[in-house]
Amino acid sequence: MGAVYQVSDDYPSAMDSYLKAKDKAESCGDRFLMCWILQCIGNLYFAQHMYEDCVDFYYKYYNLSQSNNDTLRMALSSFDMARVYTIQNNVDSILFYYNKSIDLAKHTQCPENIIPAAQRNVCDIYIQIGQYEKAREYLSSDSLCDANWAYWYLGQNRVDSAVVYFEKIRDRYGVYGQEEIYRHLAQLEERQYNVLNSLAYYKKLQAVTDSIKRLSQVVETKKINAQYNFSKIKRERDNIEKHSKNIEALLYILFFLFVFLVILGIYIWKYNKQKHSAEIAQEKLLRHIEEEKYSQSIVQVDKNKRRIAELESLLRDADKRNDTNAITMIELDAEQLRTENMKIEAYHRKQKYLLNEFTNTSLYMRIKKYAGNDGFHLTEEEWQEVGEGIDTVYDNFTQRLFALVSLSDVELKTCYLIKLRISPADIAVMLFKSKAAITMLRQRLYEKITHKKGTAKQMDEFVLNF
Repeated sequence: MGAVYQVSDDYPSAMDSYLKAKDKAESCGDRFLMCWILQCIGNLYFAQHMYEDCVDFYYKYYNLSQSNNDTLRMALSSFDMARVYTIQNNVDSILFYYNKSIDLAKHTQCPENIIPAAQRNVCDIYIQIGQYEKAREYLSSDSLCDANWAYWYLGQNRVDSAVVYFEKIRDRYGVYGQEEIYRHLAQLEERQYNVLNSLAYYKKLQAVTDSIKRLSQVVETKKINAQYNFSKIKRERDNIEKHSKNIEALLYILFFLFVFLVILGIYIWKYNKQKHSAEIAQEKLLRHIEEEKYSQSIVQVDKNKRRIAELESLLRDADKRNDTNAITMIELDAEQLRTENMKIEAYHRKQKYLLNEFTNTSLYMRIKKYAGNDGFHLTEEEWQEVGEGIDTVYDNFTQRLFALVSLSDVELKTCYLIKLRISPADIAVMLFKSKAAITMLRQRLYEKITHKKGTAKQMDEFVLNF
């Protein structure tokens, strides 16, 4: 019934039916039915543009599928989450979930039902962000890829080919899709000085635009009414659940909360005394752990490679003996080691990518080029942009630094410039200080952070390694 109501665009009735089905599925413990219902509710929220609620149900759908060892529905839920993040323009999450969907689909009986669609969508994303080489890897000769080919050629400025593919797809979409296609065709013909063709397309574009305006007025009114009724049913169910709670259970909760607050009040003063020193110790420990983790990850990759080579030798011996059990175990061990190496290497590639993105920003290049010039200084907005860039690349550098010690504005900016490997003399010019003042500041800052005597150079080394 929920599906019937949803097809009929009666979203409030659809939600009411789905929630009733959800209650019954929970009462009888049918986990596979529950997966389907969670997906349906997520899709219903998606249709109503209520994306936060939508993602929440897709996550529940994924987690329950995972506990059921249901790879197919894990792939489908990943695909659904990628759709939501596409609406929200979250590129990293889009690519992550589409690729996850592709990887999971490879282990299902019908990968062709998921992989081609996911690959087309990944291709579309790469085209939109201008990474045409990566987009080309996902393009195929399948007619379903005609739209991607059209936009790929458009991005490559290959006008003739773009026109051919836009012509192919102009009748495949509704008025919303046709509006964009006719606009591109009119502009492309105009660029080729085909005035008559361009005018013809502009006329079609105007007709489609007028249709969209009329349609939007009807759809918007219907959508507002549906969302109101939709939210109303949800509130009513929430209120019923709230009032159905057992009063005795609530009193028990209040009692235990009171006891907890009394205990918390007794020991709060001890906690406050130890809090500051504990936070510093924890931060130092976490930093040490991260440094150790990085070194160990590099060592681990080499160790895994050596072990894989040993396993390959053992595999050849087992193959000669035709020992199938040994072959299977060796192959699984080797695959596990390769997967671990891939994860480690992917992490390092991500860090390298973030650093490359930051160093290619116009602000970074201006600083590296003009630092030390008397007339070159940064505005407060630019200092904030520098801090945000450093925090992105170096794992919340500012927050971690303030967790150790409170810094003045000049001290923080000095740390930023040290992190960017700006020389002390250039730092002095940028911060309206003398070189000697910057040297003393770095020396005092090292003692302030580490509680040990040290040199300005040691402060530089600390910041670069932090």
